[in-house]
Amino acid sequence: MSRIYCFLFVLLLVLGFDASSKPLPVPSYTIHKHFLLNDWKPDAPTVIAFKDPFCGYCIKALKKKSEMDGFNVFLFWYPIFGEKSVNRVSHFFKCEKPVTKDIIQSVIKREEPLCNGSGNAFLESLNRKMYQAYMPSGVPAYYFSGQKVSVSWLNSMKNEVDSIKQQVKVDWGRYQNNKYSDSEHNLAKAAIFLSSDFSLEKLPYLRELIKSKASIDWYVFSNSSSILQKMQCNNVKKATCELTDMQKKNIEFSLLFGVDDQNAIVLNGKLLSQSEVKRYLGNIAALL
Repeated sequence: MSRIYCFLFVLLLVLGFDASSKPLPVPSYTIHKHFLLNDWKPDAPTVIAFKDPFCGYCIKALKKKSEMDGFNVFLFWYPIFGEKSVNRVSHFFKCEKPVTKDIIQSVIKREEPLCNGSGNAFLESLNRKMYQAYMPSGVPAYYFSGQKVSVSWLNSMKNEVDSIKQQVKVDWGRYQNNKYSDSEHNLAKAAIFLSSDFSLEKLPYLRELIKSKASIDWYVFSNSSSILQKMQCNNVKKATCELTDMQKKNIEFSLLFGVDDQNAIVLNGKLLSQSEVKRYLGNIAALL
């Protein structure tokens, strides 16, 4: 293997990427809808927030929760300030839902909400499992794609992605077999075209780089069945592999963007230039 690919792999390790680390749970609308801080938006990115009802900074953030309107925010109560926090959070689960406008207002006013139920052990268990999985060192804490982030970073990234002028409106649902993993982060969707002569030696490094860009939902296209086999069918995260369908969809997607047998990336419906690949996706450009 060439030195540059070895260097890129070592760089990923130095930067802290751990391919063997256990993935953190991501809430779903079906199971965790009662923890939504705002109205559900099917195409919006998902953010996880942890707060303690007695945390001053958490209260301040709740007063400005409109800053998160562009995201699906799942709010989990993490009682880190001792017994009073544990009791208050437990009381929330005596309400119909643990995250409501009335509960948020009671937290802002530093009051106990009026909850007359007997408690919801199932929802309380979901809440506990989520904060035990993440175990943030402090609150408020926000996570996107398993990474701790700030509200300003989230909005900055979303604004930059939204600024990309879409050339083609893509029905991504048609290309589920070409999807690299089962994640659904929704911040951005990227399709990577790999030419038939793309070196198979590069594929392990490309996989690691794609994993390091976990905030993006990735789709892989290629005229080469060998590349699709190694990138998709050998991807342990995919339950099934429909190689014939992927090859058909490759032709269709290539025609949409006028891409021949070449290396290229489409980000949110825009075919990127080499400089744009470097700007938005960093060191992936070095492999193409």
